[in-house]
Amino acid sequence: MKAYLATLLLCAAPALAQTALPVAPVAGSPLAAPDAQPKQSANEIFKAMQAVPAPQIDQGRIDDPAYRPTLEAEVRKYRAALAPLRDEMLQNFPDHALAGQFMETWLMEQLGDDRNFPRAIKAAEEYAKTHPNTFAAKSGMVVRVRLTLAQPGLKYADGRQAIDDAIAVVGKTEDFELNLISAASDLTTPQRVDALRKLAAANPTNLQRVQEKIKQSEAIGKPFELAFKDVATGRDVSVAGLRGKIIVVDFWATWCPPCVAELPENKNIYQRYHDKGVEYIGVSLDYPEADGGKKQLLDFLAENKVPWPTYYQGNGPLSEFSTNWGALPIPAYFVIDQNGNLYTTEARGQIEEIIQKLLSTAAPKAN
Repeated sequence: MKAYLATLLLCAAPALAQTALPVAPVAGSPLAAPDAQPKQSANEIFKAMQAVPAPQIDQGRIDDPAYRPTLEAEVRKYRAALAPLRDEMLQNFPDHALAGQFMETWLMEQLGDDRNFPRAIKAAEEYAKTHPNTFAAKSGMVVRVRLTLAQPGLKYADGRQAIDDAIAVVGKTEDFELNLISAASDLTTPQRVDALRKLAAANPTNLQRVQEKIKQSEAIGKPFELAFKDVATGRDVSVAGLRGKIIVVDFWATWCPPCVAELPENKNIYQRYHDKGVEYIGVSLDYPEADGGKKQLLDFLAENKVPWPTYYQGNGPLSEFSTNWGALPIPAYFVIDQNGNLYTTEARGQIEEIIQKLLSTAAPKAN
């Protein structure tokens, strides 16, 4: 159990990341060349990791905001104790079975709370040079692609180069093309649709997902239609009735851990911007009423005091509206501008930035 907890917390969210380590081949750094005679074997290092005392966490208070600083301090302390051992493993045993997980955690530390993408991307590149053809290096190059595609203002050429670099090291083990086309900021909507159609022709196994992305891309800048009865109050709600507002459409479910984890931040954004003309609409992918899905949703909304209306579709992940929009995996966030037009279907991680941009522009330009 302790070993599992070690792996779990080493892969914790960036919000709990330590201060980023310097990207330099200093002693003990993953970037340093492997020691000719390692001080410890891989098994000894892993046993040492297992021996690190687990953090003292009060499970009953995890959701208590007042407990958050204590929780973060415990996790930071635990991760700080594990980090040197993880780094030693990455330096000397880059083909260990857990090297891929350790590499991703190390790169997230390089990303840091300040989201320094160039620093983390550079770390992956340098590691691949000092540990060529290793499992950890290949894992790092895959993470490098994800980091590249997550950068604000991504240029298509930069994303294409990152994918090509990863293919050269890893081989074509993962298809990032779809995400690149969706994320590239310099592609116009017609260019994006054309690229997606070419991808569909070249890779028919992804046909459904690509077709969903084509629909999303073609809908940018056009009216977004949605009308429903709020599951909690029964009142009629529609995008048309909220014209003049910025609307965040949150596709989610109570059975989705990331969706639930992101609720507090969504409530914070709603509270900060609601008086400035921002609304939220929840689109629930909870299970059918006969399976207890509606009751579970209503109980959750009441217990968590969710202040915005929710559209209960009633058929879980197979629900028609979300399926037609390709809103999987969840959470997925769309943003509707003040004119009632779809502004973006890729708002996760940048909702507040998009809201601020729309509030500052009289005539929004769709992304």
